[in-house]
Amino acid sequence: MTIGEVTADELIASMGMDGKVVMFGSRWSRKRICPAMFRFKQNGSDEMKITALILASIISVFLVQSVCAQDITECDIQAGHPSDPGHLGAGRKSGEVLIQLAIPACREAVKSDPANPRFHYQLGRALVYWADVNDGDLSEGLEHLKQAADMDYTQAMFVLGLMYKRQGDNCAAESLTKVAADKGLKSARISYVDDVLGGVYSGCKRSASKEEMAAYLAAAGTQVSGWYESMLLGALTRQIKAAACMKASE
Repeated sequence: MTIGEVTADELIASMGMDGKVVMFGSRWSRKRICPAMFRFKQNGSDEMKITALILASIISVFLVQSVCAQDITECDIQAGHPSDPGHLGAGRKSGEVLIQLAIPACREAVKSDPANPRFHYQLGRALVYWADVNDGDLSEGLEHLKQAADMDYTQAMFVLGLMYKRQGDNCAAESLTKVAADKGLKSARISYVDDVLGGVYSGCKRSASKEEMAAYLAAAGTQVSGWYESMLLGALTRQIKAAACMKASE
């Protein structure tokens, strides 16, 4: 079979496949993008080779550009957070992060790709944990969290807001948490409402209305998991409704 004047074998050779059509799978390595899950060898018919080439091209559009194009780095393994919408790999909860491995891995990741906000967030996370454990300086960790937040990384906005609250800068925390909630982060949606109801932002120019906060909680209803999260969401929803009823009766 030919395409114009090009045979199937010539087409395969021109693609650098050495007579093998790569079908992309879900596995990947850190050195290569998506090793082949299976290969179609050159002893098939021309029709089968062309069909396999077409299938490989279609699959690559959907897989290579999404999963395969992003390598999971050691930084992702050691410092990714499972609740971060942008994380790759399984992620580690706070108590599972091995900071002695995470910090050098994420320093290397930032060095190799300084424009990647995920790496800045994860390095900032590891450095903050190190500072907490060692009663050390938070400034370097906060700087990397801020860099990630400035690059519009949602998880970094939320975590930086938490750090600002720790430092007593509740109004700076409010604006960051509000943006993260608007961008759909579950933790930010719930935390923002809880902080408002708890008076954390009482000295600030609050930017979310009760209607917006009710919408945050309604949207978070599809995101929560487990009994405790559901209980908290229900309690906050009842408080928002009660506040709205009180205002209507005034």
